[in-house]
Amino acid sequence: MTEPGAAPGEQHGVPTLGRTVPDLADLVRRSAGGDEAAFAALYDATSSRVYGLAIRVTRSPELAAEVVQEVYLMAWEQSERFVPSRGSVLGWLCTLAHRRAVDRAVTLVADVLLSFPALVLLLAITAIFSPSVPVLLIGLALTSAPTFIRLARANTMSWAGREFVRAARNMGASDRRILLREILPNVAPTLAAYLPLVVAALIVAEGSLSFPGLGV
Repeated sequence: MTEPGAAPGEQHGVPTLGRTVPDLADLVRRSAGGDEAAFAALYDATSSRVYGLAIRVTRSPELAAEVVQEVYLMAWEQSERFVPSRGSVLGWLCTLAHRRAVDRAVTLVADVLLSFPALVLLLAITAIFSPSVPVLLIGLALTSAPTFIRLARANTMSWAGREFVRAARNMGASDRRILLREILPNVAPTLAAYLPLVVAALIVAEGSLSFPGLGV
């Protein structure tokens, strides 16, 4: 296999003048049967496009390379689920890459925000900007959003692997329907149960800003 950032198709061909264009759908079909050579050819023919999409989203070569690895691992495991009539192979891989890249980017932002103590972050925001209700609301949102992101992500990944979700996917349900009808009703109660704890902590944090004179 070539490196993700390298020009693919040196051995198997890409859509360029004078070279053979591989049948990507046939490569996926052969990969589903355990043909490692076919999967290597698929990687060489598509990895540069997938890597380019990943790096445009993450803005980091390291994260983009990790996304590419995860995408092709998922492609190898899910190759038997690919249906040519529902879209192209490249579109399928780019969809996987975009989802993984967005997930990595959002998780990275959440981890960065969680690395700052909530009260210290609130003090910094209110000290830089003049204390006001909008500034305070933005600061409280920034301190509470990462925990909700991580909780929602963990529960979504847990429910996404359940049997009823796989059954809905095998019956042809779209990703939107699976998210709204199958996963969201199971994730929402967990978030709703956690919300009062966050509200109580935010009330205490807002009150703490009054001591240094940064409250509203």
